[in-house]
Amino acid sequence: LTRADFQGADLSGASLVNAQVEGALLTGAVLDRADCSGVRFDLLEVRNCSMQGAVLTGATFRGADFSGSDLSGAKLLQVNLEAAILDGVNLEGADLSGASLRGARLDGTRFVNAKLTGAMMEGVSLAGNDMSGADFEDAEGMHVQLPGAKLVGARFIKSRLREANFLRADLSGAVFDGADVSHTSFRFANLEGAHLINSDAQAADFREAMLLNTELNAVQMAASQLAGIDFRSPKLGRLSLVRANLTGAT
Repeated sequence: LTRADFQGADLSGASLVNAQVEGALLTGAVLDRADCSGVRFDLLEVRNCSMQGAVLTGATFRGADFSGSDLSGAKLLQVNLEAAILDGVNLEGADLSGASLRGARLDGTRFVNAKLTGAMMEGVSLAGNDMSGADFEDAEGMHVQLPGAKLVGARFIKSRLREANFLRADLSGAVFDGADVSHTSFRFANLEGAHLINSDAQAADFREAMLLNTELNAVQMAASQLAGIDFRSPKLGRLSLVRANLTGAT
């Protein structure tokens, strides 16, 4: 299939396991429910494709351009998406367990109810993206940028997201149990009804965050910024507040 022209072609349900597609033209192709396990899409332009429910386990997408494509419900287990362009891609309900997203471009990418367990997310920017209901259990990466993101009901259980940025993010109902979010900014974030149990939030910034009915129990909050926080709003358990800034807290 090297250098084949599949632009606009309907390949729904096709078996392309380990196919060689170097130089192939795939813009606008339909690959719904196709099995593309192990395929190397590296550096290809695969824009505006439909790959709903496709199996892409073990595939590589390094530097590929999937802008505007629909991968809802696709299986992308252990895929390499490093430096891929996924602007405007629909990944609703997709399974990206163990995927590497380092350096990927994700402007407007939709991750609603997506599974990203064990994903590598170092330095990824997801500003303003809709990731409601997404599962980030065991996900890892420093400096993940999520300002203004919609993360209602998202799960971050045992994730390691040090120095992340959740500025003004909607994290209502999110679960951070066992997570390491130390040195992370939750400033102005909505954490209403969220859970932080057995979590590490040392040196995190919670100033102006909404903590109504937030459950905080067995949380390490040493050196955290908690100025002005109303501690009558969250459900409090055991907290470590050594050197925390509690100026104006009630």
